[in-house]
Amino acid sequence: MKKICCLFFTILFSLLSLGTGACTTKGDSYSLTSFGSPVYIEVYDKTLTEQVKEEISSLLLSLENEFSVSNENSVVYKLNNGLPYTLSNRAIDVFALSKEYWAFTDAKFNPAVYPLNELWCFGVGNQVEKEDFIPPTQDKIDQILQSNVLDFSAFIIENNQVIKNPNQKIDLGGMLKGYACDLVMNILLDNGYTSGYVSMGNSSICLLKAEKLALRHPLDKSKLILTLDTSKEQNASVSTSGDYEKYYDYDGKRYSHIIDANVGKPYDTGIKSATVICKDGAFADALTTALCLSNYNTNDINNCELTHLIKKILEKYPDASVYAIYERDGVKKIITNEQVNKDFSLLDHSFSIVNI
Repeated sequence: MKKICCLFFTILFSLLSLGTGACTTKGDSYSLTSFGSPVYIEVYDKTLTEQVKEEISSLLLSLENEFSVSNENSVVYKLNNGLPYTLSNRAIDVFALSKEYWAFTDAKFNPAVYPLNELWCFGVGNQVEKEDFIPPTQDKIDQILQSNVLDFSAFIIENNQVIKNPNQKIDLGGMLKGYACDLVMNILLDNGYTSGYVSMGNSSICLLKAEKLALRHPLDKSKLILTLDTSKEQNASVSTSGDYEKYYDYDGKRYSHIIDANVGKPYDTGIKSATVICKDGAFADALTTALCLSNYNTNDINNCELTHLIKKILEKYPDASVYAIYERDGVKKIITNEQVNKDFSLLDHSFSIVNI
């Protein structure tokens, strides 16, 4: 069996290019849709059997049926609408993880922010055409901020039941793609696949084996900003979040789908994109949202939210890689724990590197 010797593709909400060289004669791909987003699986060492495809499809369908905010049979829908429900063991585990990530990120990852997502027209089923978007009034924002529905500490699992504010609505979308991506990768590994990748909505990717990973430029989607050496990564998860794919523009200002629950508005920290590579897809997924919401102080990098969170991530996962791309008022920084020209190559030299 020939091994893949070069895998190159681009992440950041959209897969731009992939090349395998002339290294493999066996390979296969499979695509489907889950949670309203495209899912793409590609392997290089052998073909995907119908049994494996069916196992992947069934898994993703079961996750959607259990955790979708719009599926009337899902436990999340029932919780949000005050309907009777039964928690599965998987639901208990996922809810427990969501509380763990909320606590780890000091509430920056917050599944209870969903009422604000709806208010800003990012909720499932209430998006509008970009030209029709009008920001909500401050009065409407204040109504939600003052209602305590954003306090995820009130969400408690006890005796296989959820205790929460009755008016609280949650959305686990900020971690589910990474969670699902890991489970699909496990199916591939269990069935003997060793090289390839899984892409969930193109913002969460699992790498069975890859040589290089390229990140799209957050200020110009037609360009790349970094190429990463991932030759030592195996069975790793990659997640990216940013402000330039899901957003509305109004009166010269961009409003991202990532909402800051502290102020009730789309985030405005200057972090244009954040990428995490580690062994836990759900965790990486939640962390990229939290990194985007973390303030960065260019004058005191050692005492700001972004630096503190990156250090905290590396304490938990010493082998993780973190890349936060910052731009504000002409100041351009890439804040990372990795070394330029060793772990990654910089393609836009208008950015300077800040090592944590």
